Amino acid sequence: MYLRQATSIRDIYAYCKTAPQGANINAVVKVAGNPLGTVVINNGQTFPANSIDGKDLPAIQPTQTIALDITAVGSTFPGERLVVTIRL
Repeated sequence: MYLRQATSIRDIYAYCKTAPQGANINAVVKVAGNPLGTVVINNGQTFPANSIDGKDLPAIQPTQTIALDITAVGSTFPGERLVVTIRL
């Protein structure tokens, strides 16, 4: 995904429809290949254990890609319908 103009980030959060079982879900948000932060949904939960406040994050430039890496999921059940939101 690319943006049309430089844009600051308000916050980043995540949730899922069905909770992961056996381990947490970890989702790393990256801009231009650099991690901005990791949102964690704990084992057995559907809402985030944390959110990322954008006040200290740099603005996203139009030429920078935005990517998401899922680095961990539940070991018994991975979770279902994960949504990660970046509010601008």
